[in-house]
Amino acid sequence: MDFKKVVSEIQTLPLFEQVMWAKQKVDTQFGCIDVPTRTFKDSGKNEYMLGGTYNIFIAHVYQGQAKDFIYVTIERPSRRRNYRCSQSYRIDWNKRYASGNTIEKLMTNLKKELKGYELL
Repeated sequence: MDFKKVVSEIQTLPLFEQVMWAKQKVDTQFGCIDVPTRTFKDSGKNEYMLGGTYNIFIAHVYQGQAKDFIYVTIERPSRRRNYRCSQSYRIDWNKRYASGNTIEKLMTNLKKELKGYELL
């Protein structure tokens, strides 16, 4: 599977038009989308602190072997502080994952994961 072709195919999706991509390596690609930071409390008075960046990571695993595949992760680094607690901890906010051993399977899985997905 040609990694550069897969990355260029992923970059054509509407969500990825606003991504700032880093320099591509042999089998990995990293990008980020800047969004405003948010802080809010839920009904249980737990505080959520959402970071100002969505991270996108694409990697080709087991390259050159029979079981090779490519995966894509999208996540927003965030923190949660429980009610009446002083320390916060890292959480996965709005995280998505898709993988496939062919371009078609990867794109199908990625489109299914991104259906209705918003940058909150």
